[in-house]
Amino acid sequence: AGHRPCALCRLEDYDAYRAALAEHDHAKRLSAKEIDTRLHTERLVPRTRTRRLHELRWADVPAGAFVMLDGTPHLLSAEGLVRWTTEGYADGSSRPRTGTAAVLTPPASLAALRAGYEPQLGC
Repeated sequence: AGHRPCALCRLEDYDAYRAALAEHDHAKRLSAKEIDTRLHTERLVPRTRTRRLHELRWADVPAGAFVMLDGTPHLLSAEGLVRWTTEGYADGSSRPRTGTAAVLTPPASLAALRAGYEPQLGC
């Protein structure tokens, strides 16, 4: 949840991610090292190994993001939520219409999604 595409094996996707992030931030395109540093900072609570969740209204969570729901990661797709398991994606459900989501995807990747980046999903 929130990893950037590999610049070596998925260069086109990597460039699209960088462009979407720069467009959203109204800034220059970051290097792979700068993106990785930003994502790492956004993923963990400082000076701990504790995963950071980002609270957002459900309406503000873009498709392609991962959220925690009932203690389990879910992918938010255009069709709704799909539960992730170690065996792959499982049963789906509707996106909640009210309340807040506990978002796993770091804000940088959320920004790229909002700017039009389309992630490769292993559904």
